[in-house]
Amino acid sequence: MKIKFLLLVFIAVAMMLTACGDFKTAGRAADLEGEWTLLTLNGASLLADSTINSAFADEQFSGFSGCNSYGGSYTVKGSTLDFEELAVTAMACFKEGVMEQEQAYTSALSNVTKFRVDGDRLELLDKSGTTILLYARQEPFTGDPAALVGTAWQLLTLDGSPLDETLSFTLAFAENGYNGLAGCRHFEGNYQAGDGEIQFPSIAMVELDCPGADDAYWSKEGRFTDALTWARHWRIVDDQLEIRTERGEVLVFAPYTPAPEVTLDGTAWSLTAIIEDGATATPLSDTEITLSFEDGQASGSAGCNSYFGPYTLEDGELHIGPVAITEMFCMSPEGVMEQETRFADILTNVTLFEWDADQLTLKAADGRELVFAVL
Repeated sequence: MKIKFLLLVFIAVAMMLTACGDFKTAGRAADLEGEWTLLTLNGASLLADSTINSAFADEQFSGFSGCNSYGGSYTVKGSTLDFEELAVTAMACFKEGVMEQEQAYTSALSNVTKFRVDGDRLELLDKSGTTILLYARQEPFTGDPAALVGTAWQLLTLDGSPLDETLSFTLAFAENGYNGLAGCRHFEGNYQAGDGEIQFPSIAMVELDCPGADDAYWSKEGRFTDALTWARHWRIVDDQLEIRTERGEVLVFAPYTPAPEVTLDGTAWSLTAIIEDGATATPLSDTEITLSFEDGQASGSAGCNSYFGPYTLEDGELHIGPVAITEMFCMSPEGVMEQETRFADILTNVTLFEWDADQLTLKAADGRELVFAVL
């Protein structure tokens, strides 16, 4: 009798497993919910440096398919998964293979009929029971948005590497907006933050141009600001701010303390070189060109005449002028008046400066420079 009873129990359990499917396959809608990063597509790894992810919640799904965003609705019945709608944005990406991989991914989604959750792994299966999409659960980001207000940060890494060793990329949060520096140009806008969620729906560059910027600079600025527009999650861990984008990028920031404001007031300099079109020229013999800063005024000798005018120094930018100059005419040395004209023209077009120990370099927007030594 005992053997017969055990046999009946075994048969009942077997019937339940047959009806419900394998225990890993018998998923629930709650098991599916969350955010996932794709590991394999049709059994193969993704292209290098590409990311595909998906988020499920309240019968709505969305994600990033390698180039475009996508989303739609789904229904779950037991372990059956049905994607009822799928909408994809229409951007074009030119990295080799990305668009083909994206097409293969969206096609695979249309073939999904079941799902299986095993720990931090999600498998989406086709009608034959083959796993066509394998995901890993993303680590959740949490945080009280009030903790962001009044903080300032400097970028350490973007996807594990510094964006630039010489440029500063910063981000500061106020109660009603944010601002920062993207290497050369400043930016500002509004943000929306919740528990571990963040978006920067608007970003505006303050300056129209960055004097002397090359293609490499514009690429770095664009990569940084573009990553912010894709931001999705945030958290503060070990005094570092981490922002994860919808595309899977991770920006890591350290607390930022602005450097003390630089002042040129009370300094005096003697010109050592004029740089134009990549060529460097030293002042003519028997001439001395000087520059002094005092109480908001710049003054000195232009080699023949004296000059003076106001200067402003704000957010790292230096502007001198309008400049008044005396009207003496010097006969010698030869070329002194032409040198004076060149100097005055560059001086009044200066926008940036570099101060390194005993050397001051003034830079005009067109690339010309004046180099001074301490007087």
